[in-house]
Amino acid sequence: MSFTVRVIRNDMPRAFKRFSERLVEEVLIAAQIVAVEVIEDIAGRSPELSGDYVRGWTDRIPEIMAGGGSEYVNVFNDADFVGLEVTNPVEYGIFVEYGTADRPGANAVAVSLEAVRRRLVYGRGANSITAAIERAWEAV
Repeated sequence: MSFTVRVIRNDMPRAFKRFSERLVEEVLIAAQIVAVEVIEDIAGRSPELSGDYVRGWTDRIPEIMAGGGSEYVNVFNDADFVGLEVTNPVEYGIFVEYGTADRPGANAVAVSLEAVRRRLVYGRGANSITAAIERAWEAV
C-alpha cells in the first residue's frame, strides 16, 4: 500500500515556472508537508484495531522530513513531476484499506488524499497550495 504526492511542473503558476529549477527543493518540502498531513489524516481515519497499519504510516514521518531516500520513502524529480512516494510496509494494509469478504475497507488513504487535495486546491489563505509553497519557502 502506498500513495504518491506529485506536483505537475506545467501546472505551476508562471512566476514559479521561470524559477522552477530553483524552486524544486522548496516544492519537495511542500510535498513533504502534504505527505505528513495525509499520513496524519490516514491515522485519524483508520480503524482503532489497526495499530501496526497506522504505525506503518506514522513511522515514515521522520523519513519524510529527513528528505526521503529510504526503502519506504522514494523522492523523485524527473521532467514532468517532483514529489515523493510513501509506502506502508505492513503486508495486510491492503485488507485494512479495501476490506475483505467479512469486513468493509477503511478507504483511509483514498479519503485522506482527496480531503487534503480539496483543501489545497480549493482552500483559501492558509489552506491553499500557494500557502503550502509559501510555508515551504519560509522553512528553508
